[in-house]
Amino acid sequence: MEDPVDNQKMLAAIRQRALKKKKARQVKSAEPEDASLVTNISTPKDKKSKNKNKDKVLQTETFKNKAPRVLEVIPKSKSSPAAFDKTDKKDKKFKKDKKKSKVESSEENSIQEPIKPAKAEKTNLEKRTLEKMLKGNEDTTFIEFDEADDLQQTQPSYLVKAGEGESIDDMFRKLKKVKNEEGDSEQKSAREVYKGSSRKTKEVVIDEEDEKKMAPWMSNATSKIENTTLRLHNEIMDFVEYIGPSKKEDALRKKSFEKLVETIRKDIPGATVKPFGSFVTNLYLPQSDIDIAVIEPTFGAQTLLGKVAKIFMKHQDYECVNVIRSAKVPLVKIVERSTGLNFDISFNKMDGINQIQEIQRALDYYPEMRYLIILIKCFLKQRDLNETFQGGIGSFLLFCLVLAFLREVRNTYKEHEREEEVDKILLSEFILKFFDFFGNFDVARNQILIADGGGIVKKYVRDWGFSVLSPQDSSHDIGKAVFRVREVFGIFKNRYHFMVNYNFKQGESVLKYMINSYHL
Repeated sequence: MEDPVDNQKMLAAIRQRALKKKKARQVKSAEPEDASLVTNISTPKDKKSKNKNKDKVLQTETFKNKAPRVLEVIPKSKSSPAAFDKTDKKDKKFKKDKKKSKVESSEENSIQEPIKPAKAEKTNLEKRTLEKMLKGNEDTTFIEFDEADDLQQTQPSYLVKAGEGESIDDMFRKLKKVKNEEGDSEQKSAREVYKGSSRKTKEVVIDEEDEKKMAPWMSNATSKIENTTLRLHNEIMDFVEYIGPSKKEDALRKKSFEKLVETIRKDIPGATVKPFGSFVTNLYLPQSDIDIAVIEPTFGAQTLLGKVAKIFMKHQDYECVNVIRSAKVPLVKIVERSTGLNFDISFNKMDGINQIQEIQRALDYYPEMRYLIILIKCFLKQRDLNETFQGGIGSFLLFCLVLAFLREVRNTYKEHEREEEVDKILLSEFILKFFDFFGNFDVARNQILIADGGGIVKKYVRDWGFSVLSPQDSSHDIGKAVFRVREVFGIFKNRYHFMVNYNFKQGESVLKYMINSYHL
């Protein structure tokens, strides 16, 4: 039989536990609704309860002769907006002040943007500017050649070909002789001096017929040059002569342009139609577009675009009329049926026209620039990297890159007091230096300046965008559109390492590893 005393003890224990539970429920019902304001009611014995609600309770700190201070703790599952309302306001104010100070500091280190005029004032200002430019009263100089900043060309640069079997020393020995005797009316031209060298050459070890197909531009004299650097120098000159426009092609382009001008002026008599770009500077490749600007200050750019587009849509001699309104510079692209020539027409934009004189000055100042631009332009075109809207390098941006590169080369030689050696740099050395320079260009940290002597400077803020500030407007970054810059510069780097490490055979074309003759 069970002991009645034990039964009584068990019942008393059950009653005691029931009372404890009841008290606990009463305390819980008296607590605030917000879980974040729960007070610590756990005792040292309630270890499980304390560990379970560790992140949800309030801790207390007791100081001598002071009332306990409550320290709030945010629970993991919920946050208390009411408890942190003041803190949020302080944080927001701090961030706002920090952002304001950051903007002020950046404004001190940057050029302040001009205040934009109202729409009507802006339209009138554009009209007046266009009229001044058409009359020739506007100063359009944006590239300066300062004697203090740039090495001046004291003597004309002889970009000539080497004769058969000549070494680089032989070439410059004759070059020096020609320079010393310059001014004599009976003196032969530099090209004639290099013809007819009697030095013997080693036997060519490759098939000449196959090589002629791979490099149709390479002359027989060039193929017999032993020195690879000198052979590439001659090849670049051969290539530019080979790919350059003939007199017949140039005349055809001029005739097509005159026809287009008559077509536009027939319906818009007050319009001024001017060509610009590579067509004017003679830097164009076969099948290149002809860039044209239509200027009529009395019409807005979009209105003028619509009028010109309608003219060519109705005209039987033109096809493939493509209107691009959404571009930064709105265009009308057309194709002449009889010749297949492509025209890109812009409206009320004088930038391209103003660039012509400056580009021509640079070409005269740096005689090697023409060869580099034509070669690199063809190099990029064969890889679909020559169009700005495709993230590639357009014609004007390429001109800026070559200009910046040539300035850096001359400044480097000037710093090391080797200025007289600049005239001895071969075209082959220039192209390899160009590939190496931009193949290792730090896009994230550096940007290129063109105006006022130019230079390579550090960016204020590091980013992965290519930055080339326009020489005409320093607030306009013409390099920003090249979103495939890593691909372009990666190809430059690849070609540089290949060209300097590959063992070329005698009589082999070096340039064929840059240019594919089947895609010319």
